[in-house]
Amino acid sequence: MSTPRPKALTDTIYEKLVEHIVTGKCKPGEPISELALTKELGVSRTPVHNAVLQLTKDGLIEHEHNHRPVVRGLTQDDIHQIYEMRILIEGDAARHATFRMHKSRLLKLELLHKEVEAFHGTRNEWLEKWNEYDNIFHQTIATSTGNKLLAEDVNRYRLLHRGLNLYGLADEMAPLEMMRSALEEHAHILHAFKHFNSEAARDSMRMHLRRWQEFFDDMFNNEAEALCSSPNLLVVNKKL
Repeated sequence: MSTPRPKALTDTIYEKLVEHIVTGKCKPGEPISELALTKELGVSRTPVHNAVLQLTKDGLIEHEHNHRPVVRGLTQDDIHQIYEMRILIEGDAARHATFRMHKSRLLKLELLHKEVEAFHGTRNEWLEKWNEYDNIFHQTIATSTGNKLLAEDVNRYRLLHRGLNLYGLADEMAPLEMMRSALEEHAHILHAFKHFNSEAARDSMRMHLRRWQEFFDDMFNNEAEALCSSPNLLVVNKKL
């Protein structure tokens, strides 16, 4: 099994900035100071600048000529498109991982899956257990492709997805029934891996992510008023 490469400093700063944005520490419309970030993070200007450039490409930051970069926030269209990318990328990741996933990794996922299925703690404890397992599930599949660039893209779009969880999957809003259905969808994907069925792995992953795309579409359409009151990442009813 190959040893993961050390994370580049730009990647680390990128993830930290995404965390700032999705948790509301940096709010839509707020300017980003690269100099202040270098002091806060204790790093040089170059990796901070590169991370801001990547966030601009990803649409979380706007940077007009002769103006300071500002946090942009995500619209409903953005979120739909993030899921379109996840469906495409992670569907292929599952297909590629089918014949490349080490047996020990598959066994670990199967054991974690059974733990979540059998877990009977409180609502919040179950959500924490689910989120931990879900992260490991998707990251393991991405890593198992053996394609470094593909795995990095999966991780990047999942970082953007974390912001959605603060709203759609917050403790009081989390759709437990759907999440338990998602657990069954994970089981279909694991079954495809176990039987080396790459087409089934790809199709099951795509269906799994498509259902979550539909969930967030419905969340915007049905709960726009509540989302508008949130000070953080989402920009409701603003189309590009």
